[in-house]
Amino acid sequence: MKYQKIFFLTAMIGLVSFGGSSVVQASSVNHDINIARHEETVQGSLKQNSQVGPGFYGTNLFGRSLEILQSSPSEFLDQIKAGAIASWSKHSVLPSITAAQAALESGWGSSQLSTQANNLFGIKGQYNGQYVEMPTLEWSNGNWVTVNAEFRKYPDWSTSVEDHGNFFTDNSRYHNLLGVKDYKQVAQLLQQDGYATDPDYANKLISIIEANNLQSWDQEAFSSDTSAAGSLDDYSVDPATLKLRGWSVASDSTEKPISYLFAVDANTNQELARWKINRTERPDVQRAYPQITGSLNSGFDESLTIPDSLRGHQVRIMARYTSDPAGNNNASDFTFGQVISIPQVESEGHLDEYNVGQDTLTLRGWSAASNSTDKPISYLFALDANTNQELARWKINRTERPDVQRAYPQIPGSLNSGFDETFKLPDSLKGHQIRIMARYTSDLDGNNNASDFTFEQVINVAS
Repeated sequence: MKYQKIFFLTAMIGLVSFGGSSVVQASSVNHDINIARHEETVQGSLKQNSQVGPGFYGTNLFGRSLEILQSSPSEFLDQIKAGAIASWSKHSVLPSITAAQAALESGWGSSQLSTQANNLFGIKGQYNGQYVEMPTLEWSNGNWVTVNAEFRKYPDWSTSVEDHGNFFTDNSRYHNLLGVKDYKQVAQLLQQDGYATDPDYANKLISIIEANNLQSWDQEAFSSDTSAAGSLDDYSVDPATLKLRGWSVASDSTEKPISYLFAVDANTNQELARWKINRTERPDVQRAYPQITGSLNSGFDESLTIPDSLRGHQVRIMARYTSDPAGNNNASDFTFGQVISIPQVESEGHLDEYNVGQDTLTLRGWSAASNSTDKPISYLFALDANTNQELARWKINRTERPDVQRAYPQIPGSLNSGFDETFKLPDSLKGHQIRIMARYTSDLDGNNNASDFTFEQVINVAS
């Protein structure tokens, strides 16, 4: 495909005829669209984040080259078709809308950003550490200024389309358009939801769709949409709890009445945890997928204790229908696109006081851990300070420590983190230098599923 490069500071919009059909000349509207988005951001109606979405789209690039296509846009559409159709099965976004937005935002793949960075939607930031710097407009001190900004650099256009699908599933304000099969309705919802304040934005998308028969892509996606679909509508992570809300459907789920959620490592796809769940009713999903039996009871809304196996990992969530009570066999799975970062364990403690008597050992202090909520049993251990070998252990009852709660309000269980114990001194400690370790556990014997904190003081126990 040959191009003619034109450098510009201002843009014009019109209908350009390709092969007898009228196609909206899209790249010229980006300037107005993005100014509108910046205005929305300034007014506070759009919440920025460091990944994708309104306020981070920026295709109003000064000094860019606009390459006017000398032939049909069919080559552009051919290159993004597979990704757009896949976005329906994975994200429930209409292929026609994805394609029309790609054309509108990138000027049919002719913008500098799309040719140099494969970025069709002007998404700012980095993608797997890759980016390009280009000039764009930013709002600063009441004025528009030209600044250099980082824009995501993708390996290909298909990846850009996939990232665009992630945007809709990651941002709840657009969940009302997921699964909607009428492209005119979706175009209006995009405008209604604040994707762009250009009053003609929906009509421009509709014009592109109808001029290029992109609604046929939708029918192609619908006819092949027999396996699975889903959306992770919302998730949150606090120190102890992972909250997940969403849905998944599968055409063969009637034979698989048991459901699980899995957390898999986002890099290795290895299972890290699983939870058996009860499905909830989702009438909205049933309306979107009336042809899939079981779509009404496809939802989930779970608050899950974070297991230690997830700590420090980036995870994706997978929903499973199965006939196996253990969740291993005869399964239909759907993996959601969002990557969730699970924090490391936050653990704090202090041995406030200790005393070694002739036959007794007194210990007073506290320990708190963010992963203690599923570990209701507590022990204190005496360890050899040189070898770290266990010499003794005692099961204890925790005491209230309001001072610890005030200092560490973000750690669950910090109120009941204290201990104040006097033990008969066992012979195994005599003649040793020891350290004390506090443990939270779910094991009555104190051996497994543990969260430990070892205090720094070295205690001398006479022979």
